[in-house]
Amino acid sequence: IGFDCGLFSLVFDHVPDQVFTIDTTNRNTSAVLVDVAKAIAFKTPLNEIGRQIDSYFVRTLFAPTIDQGNIVSKVIYVDDYSNIVTNVEVELFERVRNGRSFSIQLRQAGDAIKRLSRSYDEVQQGEVAAIINEPGYIEIGINGGKASQLLNLKYGDNIRIEFYDNTNRTADHKAHAIS
Repeated sequence: IGFDCGLFSLVFDHVPDQVFTIDTTNRNTSAVLVDVAKAIAFKTPLNEIGRQIDSYFVRTLFAPTIDQGNIVSKVIYVDDYSNIVTNVEVELFERVRNGRSFSIQLRQAGDAIKRLSRSYDEVQQGEVAAIINEPGYIEIGINGGKASQLLNLKYGDNIRIEFYDNTNRTADHKAHAIS
């Protein structure tokens, strides 16, 4: 139960089977929400509570996209330590990765992360690392540093994760070196 402001598209990974709208004209919105919750608790059929609709407001800012087999993600949060949280969950990452090698491309030229660490302490002081945080999202930080500031990344910025097959990358590299 909530307002049609895009929140549901950010909270749920799937499209709902049914969506209903409730008329709040000339009524206290909080009271309407309480009445709807009570009706649902008493198992009132949804079509008696509201009118079924075909679409609702969807926000896509926070949804990662898959572009030519790579993931284009967004910075969705910068924590108190200046670590960067992306919108890429480990399940999506592993599904798209499919056993391939990867490179997390950051804004600064030359800054790329090629492995996931268990913690920031696994890398040298001042080195950039990517970890899977407690909620299961890819997080980027610098051991002993402030990643958001040093990498010039903020809320809403893009981060690209590229996947490649080691044999093809090596073959491509050799072909360029010979020609």
